[in-house]
Amino acid sequence: MTASERIDRMIEDLTDWRGKTLASLRKSILAADPEIIEEWKWMGSPVWSRDGIIAVGNAHKGKVKLTFMYGAQLPDPDKLFNTGFEGNARRAIDLFEGDKINAPALKTLIRAAIELNQAKSRKSAKKPARRPRVPARPQRRRRELRRHGARDPSAMIKTRLATLSDADAISALLTANNGEHGGMLLGQWPRDVIETRIASGQSIVVVTDDEGRLLGALLTSEKGYGEAPPVQAMLKAWPGRADAYVYGPVCVSRDARGLGVLDALYAKLQATFPGREAILFIREDNPRSLRAHLRLGMREVARYDLGGKVFIVLSDRLDLRQ
Repeated sequence: MTASERIDRMIEDLTDWRGKTLASLRKSILAADPEIIEEWKWMGSPVWSRDGIIAVGNAHKGKVKLTFMYGAQLPDPDKLFNTGFEGNARRAIDLFEGDKINAPALKTLIRAAIELNQAKSRKSAKKPARRPRVPARPQRRRRELRRHGARDPSAMIKTRLATLSDADAISALLTANNGEHGGMLLGQWPRDVIETRIASGQSIVVVTDDEGRLLGALLTSEKGYGEAPPVQAMLKAWPGRADAYVYGPVCVSRDARGLGVLDALYAKLQATFPGREAILFIREDNPRSLRAHLRLGMREVARYDLGGKVFIVLSDRLDLRQ
C-alpha cells in the first residue's frame, strides 16, 4: 500500500468531522504545488514533503493538527498558526469542529515552506562536511559533571523541550538502550521517528550538560498518537482521565545516572503539562525503573500481560498519592 493509499484509508476511517477536515487540508496542500510528495511515517502520520518535510497531519481526539516543521521561520500574515509557540522551530494549526480552513492562506504558507526547504538545501550543499564530535568517555563525563560541585552536580544540567536538531542525539540514546543492545526499551527509534513525533507536536523533554551533550530524554504522546500494542494494552487497563497523556519512553545516559536527570526531566514535564495525568508502563522485570518512578510519587494502578511479559501501569494523579 502506498503512502497516499494509507492516507486515503486514514481519512475513510475518520467517519466524523475530522475526516472531512483532514481531507480538505490535504486538498489545499497538494494544490499548492504539483511536486509535493505524500509520505507515511513509521508512527502512522501523513506527511507532505518537497525538498524536505513541509508539514505533518494528525487527527487527535477533538481536533485535527497540521504541524509545520519550520513554522517559526515562516511568514504568517493571515495568522493561521494558533499553537506550538513555545519552541523555536515548529508551529501548528489546530482545527476544531466547525472551524473553517482558509485555503488560499494555507496554500501561501505551504509555498513559503517549500521555499524555505529549498533555501536550506542550497545552504547545506555549500557547507563542508563536519567531523562528528567524539563524545567524552563515560567516566570522564561523570567526573566533569561532578567536579562542578560535590554538593550539587545537578547544577550543570539543563532541561528544555526538544527541537528537530535534537533528533539524531535522541535516536542514538534510545537505540543504545533498546533490547537489541541489552537495554530495556521497547521498539526501534530511528531519527525519522523522532522527527515525526516532534513535528506532530508530541513533546519530548531533554536534559543536557552545560556543553549541550544529551544526558536524558523523556518522550510523551497524546492518546491516539501512534499507539503501539503495549500502549494500547496500557490504556485499556487504565485509561486515566480524559486529558491524560502517555509518558515514555524515558532514557538516561549510563554515565549520567545518579545525577538527578530523571527528576529534572519529570519536573520539566510537570511544568509543561500542569495538572494533567501522566500514564506509563514498566515491565515487571525492570525493578530499577519501577523504584525510580515510585520515588517520583507515582503509584501502581493496574497490570497487564502482553506476549508473556507482565507490565505494571503507573499514574501520577495527585488523588492517588494520598
